[in-house]
Amino acid sequence: DGSPAGPGARLTICVGVWTGPAGTRDTLRIDAEPSPGYRAAMSNQRRIGSAAVSWGPGRIDQFWVETDGALIHHAFGEGSWLEPESLGGSLVSAPGVTAWAVDRMEVFGVMPDGELWNRYWDGTSWHEWESLGGDLDAAEAPVATSWGPDRLDVFALGRDGASWHRWWDGTRWVDWEQLPR
Repeated sequence: DGSPAGPGARLTICVGVWTGPAGTRDTLRIDAEPSPGYRAAMSNQRRIGSAAVSWGPGRIDQFWVETDGALIHHAFGEGSWLEPESLGGSLVSAPGVTAWAVDRMEVFGVMPDGELWNRYWDGTSWHEWESLGGDLDAAEAPVATSWGPDRLDVFALGRDGASWHRWWDGTRWVDWEQLPR
């Protein structure tokens, strides 16, 4: 399952190292199967944050960031969960997501460069990652909302401590504004 203690994984614990009678170094190791509790604890370390949105009746889209930074998308539709898919990226923040119309959504995250990046679903396919710029602090996930078709607002914590706000006005992304917190 990709976690450090996934199926078939074994733990090796080094108990001690000493010099034997012939002057050789020996190591006592204990090799063991990880306990269910250890597996559960390690699986909790896999994800960085979580966000979800619904763009219509009977639909849920969940997102999380794996420890390698890849954004994962998991959708529920037509009564069952689909297989999770990787949307790539190298996020260092939890994701933020909003739906702005039926079968339309946009997901956001801060990358290592401190900029906000986004991908959007147009009803048919995911578009590639796009930088929206900024000088952001990844300690806080970006949050996004929409008040109607073709209007998106996204907020993120700036490294300056201000709330940074950017919005899509239906034709373009309007430049960042800094708001007091």
